[in-house]
Amino acid sequence: MKKVLNFIILIALSGFSALSNAATLNLTQTPLFAASFVPPNIFFELDDSGSMDWEMSVGSYWNFCAYDPNATGIYSLNPICGSYGSDDGLIRSYANGNYRSFTYMYANNDNLYSDSCSSDTYNAIEACSSAGTKEWRVYSVDLNSIYYDPSSTFTPWIGPCLNVGTACANASFTAARSNPDQSQSGYTATRNLSGSVYEVWIDDRGFDPADQRPLRALSVNATATPNGIIDLWDSHVRVQLNSSNAQVYSITYNPNALGLNATQTLKATLSSSTACYNVLGNKDLVTQVFNGSLAYTSTGQPGCRTLADAQTNFANWYQYNRRRSFVAKNAIGSVINRFGSYRYGLNVINNSLFIQMPSNTDYATQNQNLVNSLYGFTWQALGTPLRTGLARAGQYYNGTLSNTTSPIIYPCQQNFTILVTDGFWNDTTGPSYVGDSDRDGISQTLADVARYYYITDLSSLANQVLPTATDPATYQHMVTFTIGFNINGLLVDTDGDGWPNPPLAVNGNWGNPFNSDAEKVDDLWHAAFNSKGSYLSAQSAASISTALSNVFATITARSSSAAPAAQNSTLLNSSSQVFQALFNTNNWTGDLLAYNIGVNNQLATTPSWSASCALTGGTCNQTSSTTTGIAANNRVIITRNWTGANNGIAFRWPSNYTSYKVSNALPTNLANFLSQAPYPANTTTTSQISANQAYGQQLLNYLRGERTQETQYGGSYSFRDRTSILGDIVDSAPIYVGPPSRTYPDSMETAPYSSFVSSYRTRLPLVYVGANDGMLHAFSATDGAEKMSYISGNSQIFRNLPYLSITPYQHVYFNDGSPIDADVFYNSAWHTIIASGLGNGGQSLYALDVTNPNNFTEANAASIYLFEFSDVNDPDFGYVQGQPVIAKVRTGLNQSKWAIIVNNGYNSTVADGNASTTGRAALFILFIEQGANGAWVADQSYIKIPVGPTNLTTPNGLSTPYAVDVDGDYIVDYVYAGDLKGNMWKFDLRNTTPTNWKNNATLLFTASNTTAGDQPITAPPVVGAHPNGLNYGVMVYFGTGKYLELADNTTSNQSTQSFYGIWDKLQGATVAKSGLVQQQILAEVTSNSNTYRVVSSNALNWSTNLGWYLNLYVNSSNNGERQISQPILRNGNVIFTTMAPSSNPCDYGGSSWLMEIDAATGGAPLFSPFDTNNDGTFSQQDYLTVTISGQTLTVKAAGVKSASGITGTPTVLVSSDKTKEVKVTSGSQGLSTVIENPGNNSGRQNWRQIY
Repeated sequence: MKKVLNFIILIALSGFSALSNAATLNLTQTPLFAASFVPPNIFFELDDSGSMDWEMSVGSYWNFCAYDPNATGIYSLNPICGSYGSDDGLIRSYANGNYRSFTYMYANNDNLYSDSCSSDTYNAIEACSSAGTKEWRVYSVDLNSIYYDPSSTFTPWIGPCLNVGTACANASFTAARSNPDQSQSGYTATRNLSGSVYEVWIDDRGFDPADQRPLRALSVNATATPNGIIDLWDSHVRVQLNSSNAQVYSITYNPNALGLNATQTLKATLSSSTACYNVLGNKDLVTQVFNGSLAYTSTGQPGCRTLADAQTNFANWYQYNRRRSFVAKNAIGSVINRFGSYRYGLNVINNSLFIQMPSNTDYATQNQNLVNSLYGFTWQALGTPLRTGLARAGQYYNGTLSNTTSPIIYPCQQNFTILVTDGFWNDTTGPSYVGDSDRDGISQTLADVARYYYITDLSSLANQVLPTATDPATYQHMVTFTIGFNINGLLVDTDGDGWPNPPLAVNGNWGNPFNSDAEKVDDLWHAAFNSKGSYLSAQSAASISTALSNVFATITARSSSAAPAAQNSTLLNSSSQVFQALFNTNNWTGDLLAYNIGVNNQLATTPSWSASCALTGGTCNQTSSTTTGIAANNRVIITRNWTGANNGIAFRWPSNYTSYKVSNALPTNLANFLSQAPYPANTTTTSQISANQAYGQQLLNYLRGERTQETQYGGSYSFRDRTSILGDIVDSAPIYVGPPSRTYPDSMETAPYSSFVSSYRTRLPLVYVGANDGMLHAFSATDGAEKMSYISGNSQIFRNLPYLSITPYQHVYFNDGSPIDADVFYNSAWHTIIASGLGNGGQSLYALDVTNPNNFTEANAASIYLFEFSDVNDPDFGYVQGQPVIAKVRTGLNQSKWAIIVNNGYNSTVADGNASTTGRAALFILFIEQGANGAWVADQSYIKIPVGPTNLTTPNGLSTPYAVDVDGDYIVDYVYAGDLKGNMWKFDLRNTTPTNWKNNATLLFTASNTTAGDQPITAPPVVGAHPNGLNYGVMVYFGTGKYLELADNTTSNQSTQSFYGIWDKLQGATVAKSGLVQQQILAEVTSNSNTYRVVSSNALNWSTNLGWYLNLYVNSSNNGERQISQPILRNGNVIFTTMAPSSNPCDYGGSSWLMEIDAATGGAPLFSPFDTNNDGTFSQQDYLTVTISGQTLTVKAAGVKSASGITGTPTVLVSSDKTKEVKVTSGSQGLSTVIENPGNNSGRQNWRQIY
């Protein structure tokens, strides 16, 4: 039997292998087991006052007659010419013999107010044509923030717009509807938009700042200096969209005592049906055109538009976004569609529409009905009773509102109200019962209403609402978010933290809203502060959507926060230490702790070091010590070249980021990094470039660990506060890389491996782990000091990096993959490399040369970086979960190469510009030397082996592979991997022509319970020799189940999952389930506070049976149990963990079982692996007594319930005398250990033992 052991080299021990839009998977961006997915209650309280019908939203401005000496009327008799705008959002202009206010752009018959030119208060620009000619600024979004914005792409509402359910469609440029909803009177009122005009403001003039206002006539004070104010004498570019062309004009002014002296020049008539014109694109492009950087007829820059696109965009603005109410409907419909798993209700403040939250879980139907009612709601000429409306929301939550039922159904449920308004409250009386709830000396304010329903316990349910850093309340309460549309008060936020400066308390001096309208606006701010919400001032139509997105980011963060305690994720042990990776959901920080292993394999109770403390510095609670930390500038952080070139660089900000431009466009990663900069990344304005340059430098410094720009330290950028520099570590399993220690023979390559071992025998041991701060970290195993970090060059990573600095932070994954290391030979030398995917962080795999940690400097970035491979290189490459395999593969007769073998992962069809056109599962084999030395070329530098049919409806994806060498030559013979459809594939790599491998993939087995595809395989298998010897073939062990999507985080309606042992005779045959012996979980028994499982021992006959399976099913229920971590083979047993989410929606995490069954039969183990009576020995006294089918039996336990929540593959510590072994698991509730019987190591040596 010893011969068998020598010949089956399972690549897990050789260092080769891992241990542990179409309808794509809804891959979550937060850890499922650490999050509460009790859907929050979200109640929209929407302003339905008459002003929401308006098509005008103007901020403060100087009226046209303040500039133009030829303005009609007498200057001294027209105060409007001497004052700065107004607070009602309307524009005023002279028409029909008087100065009039304008509420509409268009004189449509469905306008709520006058569409004529006869009212002093409400008029339409279209009906008063002279008003529009005097005020070009009304056609510019920079003054009239609700007007057409060429920098925005306008799309139809989510829909439906028709009663019959037809989705909303793009508007017709020649027949745009006044209202898109079929139930509204404006639906049949169509307009030909040919001849429509919009103006793009060029800020090239100002006025003498000493005058503090523009002056006209003999006092004219115009300057040629931009001032950030949209002045009437500023230049502008006029675009007139016609039916078959667009005419573009340049208008400039030369103001003097006699007039503005405008010069209007037709610059271009654009009529091509295919050209993408820059001047029809965003405002930055138009500015470049005006300044001469681009020609008026130039094309092709990012952000350009064709004539047809511009016409459609304008028509969509007109039909779907023209009115204030349209903007609100669009934004609310969009967020409900995006966050469809939340519970929604809606009320308008004048109470003519009230929609309760759903009484069942059919959220899709409820959401659609709500949106339908909102789209079909008709605005009326009513006031703005915000206090009454908000009080109604609170009454609904506490169950005191007539004819309604409180929507609070879970004790941990979060409850939010979002108040959206375009004005200040004007109800004459407020709810008297709220009194002076905030104790600021003023009663019955909006802030008092919000405070009342925050401090009042709204339900008799247990107080289980999770506290957060910003909201400590655990009782059921209402958090109020307020959004003001283009309205301003007196208070100002000077530091960007969202709150007034100087800071105010709940009972501070927020002003008296009974004194002025501006102070009523500040009352919105105060209301949000009083209830732990936030106030967002939306100054444009686009910013309404942004404001709602920010609100939902906060809601999502609060609603998916777990308990304050740190959660454990992954575990690793070396010979003398156990390393525990963990994360904390309250602030999304992480840590890597090192525990020394003492006598009898006892873990130290206090970690010897904390990577978070070593990196951040200060008092370290984990180790009860103080550390100095690492200065941000002293860290070694490298990344891929900004340009996307295949070389590594230091993660440092360029001295001039615009120097990277090619054809006036920045590389993708640079543009992504500046996505949240003050100005567009491709701006050509010098001052804006300078502002972006400064922002980019500060953001990069922040990501390196600089903290001066954090809000808590008064930073001008108000970056997100951090308690630790190290980001959360969720799914990334750490690896220990010490001196080279493989058992490769010197004859394996042209240079002896022993020389490599000798050269690096004193190499510094490091622990590598990925974190969701964007980096793979290398920590010293001795003291936790960071030696190097790497940021993947994946574009998704760089798109998300800026969001790490934003408050509130909505968690996303970055470097969440699990690295693997190996000693490999290429370029005529031995190297130690690391390879890793990104998990849910991106569709990439990267490889680094980590041979010599002494060379870890930023100057050596190019030699450390090897390559990246992504969906840009092959669109079938998806999100890779788990570890890749690093191994040698045959490439010719007596020829081989080192390669990275990796599954294509999931969601390869995601619409990101590099979508798969097949949706197939695939195995990738990347040749290391060719990847490091050149570009990726299919069938040359990499081989792709797709399996299964094309499927874009429900795309497939291959899971983590396991590689096997059956003849002992250190070259892979077979690779096994499962997929989402339950298929276990075998890839035969023995052919000496790599392209022929594509023809040698066979289906070994398809797992299913009742229907095809109901047992997905998402974890890697483990492979061992057949119990009768390797000449009989191998056994492939794997479990089924999926825990990737929100729908997976429940115990309800889950298909029964199984664990399989399949015999592969190595003959290419497919095994049928009918040929397997079924084992069963017979009972669960509690003994000495632990719960154990009993498994059947049904006989297996190898002459007729091809393996076995065990259903994860007990006591007539599967409890949502599944198997999603890699099993291990040890001492004749197959050992694996299972998991099940909690059935209580207010519990966090879930549960796991550590199972240990006979690998030959899948039945009860041959010896008792558990010390059930806790006497420190293993004997028949550890057997369990159970009654099954009326029979009392004494049996061996085959599983124990985890004491640490959800756990993964255990790490095994063996006592020096081999009499005990400790299986350590790191779970969702902490570390736990199980002392087990190692069995008889002298027998059944044909089982490969994995240590």
